Amino acid sequence: MNTTVMSQRKMVRRIERKEERVLWLAYGLYLVGVLIPFGVLLNLFEIWRYRRATGVKQEGLLIAEQHHRWLLTTALTIFIATLISIGTFYYVVGAVVAIATVVWWIYRVVRGMLALSRHITPAEAE
Repeated sequence: MNTTVMSQRKMVRRIERKEERVLWLAYGLYLVGVLIPFGVLLNLFEIWRYRRATGVKQEGLLIAEQHHRWLLTTALTIFIATLISIGTFYYVVGAVVAIATVVWWIYRVVRGMLALSRHITPAEAE
């Protein structure tokens, strides 16, 4: 096969099966709102484990790490927005912030799950 044709093809990026299962578990924990703290602990552990890994990182591990960071950013933002909505609930602004937070939370989790099913980072999913 011609090398120019091969260079024009997209590289197929794969996440290892074990890493993919851990990510699906994390996304499942995030979907059940009460279990988000367990998802946060799982994400923190996995990021810590990736940082401790020595040697050249595989592209699949980098994609998995991006998914864990995506979920941590989601959890932190949800936590801050929840505090804001609780603090301003009396003024009706909190109800609007709470609804916007729930919609944004579902959007982030679904977008991440779709990206995971396509083996790309959440930032690349459009």
